[in-house]
Amino acid sequence: MIKKHDDMQDQSNIHKKLLAWRQEQAHVEGVECFRILTNQVLSDMALNCPKTDEDLVKIKGFKEKKLVKYGKAILAITQEKVFDEKIIENIYASNGNEQLFTVDEYLNTVNNVLHQLQAGIRGEINSIDCRERYLFFTLKDAEKESVIACFMWKSNYDMCGVNIDIGSEVIVRGFSEVYKPNGKMSFRAYSIEYVGEGMLKKEYDRLRLKLESEGLFDDAKKRVLKPFPEKVGLITSRDGAVIHDFLNNIGKYGYCIQFINSRVEGQSAVYSLIRAIQIFQKKSIDALVIIRGGGSLESLQAFNNENIVREIAKCNFPVICGIGHHTDMPLASLSSDIAVSTPTAAAHILNSTWEHAEHTLKSYETTIREEFTKCFIFVNKKIQINTQKIQGFFKFSLERCRTIFQNILQNARITDNEIQRSFKYIVSLFHIIESEFHHAIKDMLKKITYIEEFMKSNDPHRLLNRGFSIVLVQGKILHSIRNLRVHQDLEIIVRDGNIGTTVRTIKNNQEKNKLNF
Repeated sequence: MIKKHDDMQDQSNIHKKLLAWRQEQAHVEGVECFRILTNQVLSDMALNCPKTDEDLVKIKGFKEKKLVKYGKAILAITQEKVFDEKIIENIYASNGNEQLFTVDEYLNTVNNVLHQLQAGIRGEINSIDCRERYLFFTLKDAEKESVIACFMWKSNYDMCGVNIDIGSEVIVRGFSEVYKPNGKMSFRAYSIEYVGEGMLKKEYDRLRLKLESEGLFDDAKKRVLKPFPEKVGLITSRDGAVIHDFLNNIGKYGYCIQFINSRVEGQSAVYSLIRAIQIFQKKSIDALVIIRGGGSLESLQAFNNENIVREIAKCNFPVICGIGHHTDMPLASLSSDIAVSTPTAAAHILNSTWEHAEHTLKSYETTIREEFTKCFIFVNKKIQINTQKIQGFFKFSLERCRTIFQNILQNARITDNEIQRSFKYIVSLFHIIESEFHHAIKDMLKKITYIEEFMKSNDPHRLLNRGFSIVLVQGKILHSIRNLRVHQDLEIIVRDGNIGTTVRTIKNNQEKNKLNF
């Protein structure tokens, strides 16, 4: 049980050391911690405690590129437990013989210890040897004859934005290590900055003249803050009162504020600030706000860094710098589009167009209220006047209606009398017409009876029944011999049929014989 507890304690210690190493490495490279190694990879390393390169690449998420870049540093941490156990075994060896390390094992142990001793060193530049990718320099103690050799990657040196010379007093931050191929110890620096207001002021003036000559501070290049900004990027430290001052003074106008936490103190803040600015350059925002409180020229070194000035100058959106000014305005503020001295002032800049619009709206509201009141009074008077006119008109109309109604009633009575008289007249006419109609019908019946008797008496069939006949010529009744010709066909109609014959002879009345009936 004790052994298991000790193993867990060892794993916890290694895990803490790995986390500390990753955090420092991320700071050196200017990236997020997870881009170095993920939490799961660090946990697996602490659990398995790899001893060789082969053990490292077996861990999921740790590939060959990571091995080349971080393998030695990680093994120095994970092998610390192994080396400690060897030392313990050496102390408690039963045979009393001393156990020896290989040179590589011992240097790994030494470097592991030295890597934990990260520190800042203040000294004076004694010598410089600048190469294409890195530089060597030595620091000496100004009071004592102590010298330390330093190594720094050129990319880190350029990022710091300094131009050191022999005799420059600086502060370097990093850790010591023994370079195993030659066994020499040096201090590996990842940041360097000037010491003293005088040197900082001299460098400030030099860099300001350089950047001014390039036109980085020209007003013609300043970007204009668009009216009513909504999407705002904010870069500052989450610790301290600065961010609270800004947020407490920013208006409630529906801002969408995207915040990136960053260091803002001294030269060590350069990596963090540049990374934050570069992240925002990939986002769609209306303005970027960079704020911090006041401080000495030394504490504001990051904001006098050439790299940061250039990053601000090439942004595609307006940049507002609210940095507590020293005697001279920070170069970052000079390259920004709007420079103010406090975070509160930066908030007011963003609020300005909104506040002006709000003030204008209130002014319009007051004007509208006043104009509405005037219109209301005017319209009210017009309504009163028109009401009186309408009342008079309705009174007159009512009187007219009454008169007309009386006339209608009077005319209705007259009309009713006329209707009654006419009705009586119509009734009498109806009786007269009815009587005349009956007489007319009786006369008509008499005439019809007479006509009927007359027709009966003159009916040809009556004559046919009495022995008479009817002669037809070409379908017509023959009335005279003048319409006949010899050999002409005739049709004779008698009572019970028709007879067809032909004319043989024609005689006139003088030749006719008397007929015997």
